[in-house]
Amino acid sequence: MNLLTQILLLTFMINSLWMLNLSHPLIITMFMVIQTFIMTLIIGLMSYSFWMPYIMFLVFIGGLLILFIYISSLTPNKIYKMTPFTLIFFAFFLIFIITIINKISGKFMNLEMINLNNLWFFFNTENNLFLTNFYNNNEMYLIIILMNYLLLALIISIKIINLKKGPLRFK
Repeated sequence: MNLLTQILLLTFMINSLWMLNLSHPLIITMFMVIQTFIMTLIIGLMSYSFWMPYIMFLVFIGGLLILFIYISSLTPNKIYKMTPFTLIFFAFFLIFIITIINKISGKFMNLEMINLNNLWFFFNTENNLFLTNFYNNNEMYLIIILMNYLLLALIISIKIINLKKGPLRFK
């Protein structure tokens, strides 16, 4: 596993821990989009091409948009207040990510790295077997459970919202 993948995994874990304290649907959706983007970058670095992560990103973003509509229709006027601790933590997190990216980009932007023989450094072929078995028969049940969860969230949110009194009312 190369250094860039390890840093992306660290960012993914820190972002996951930070997301536990959030309660506003807009902020949670923003963090889920960031998590999805980081996850697709990690999967893209582990695979031969970025087609599979690109398709997964589009599917996840579509599902997130649907879930965001459901949640925001249940809590339409909730005000988000950022605490000073959250703001300071977010600033330190951004400074950390910027310095790490700056140090990494300094290593990879040398003119010597443009040589095609050295470009294989970016591709880690040891973990490619994981991505080929992602939609195998054993993992198929997890995908079916996730699809059923989206369908159940749709049905529950439609039953909870009264179309005449809810925030998504018709005029």
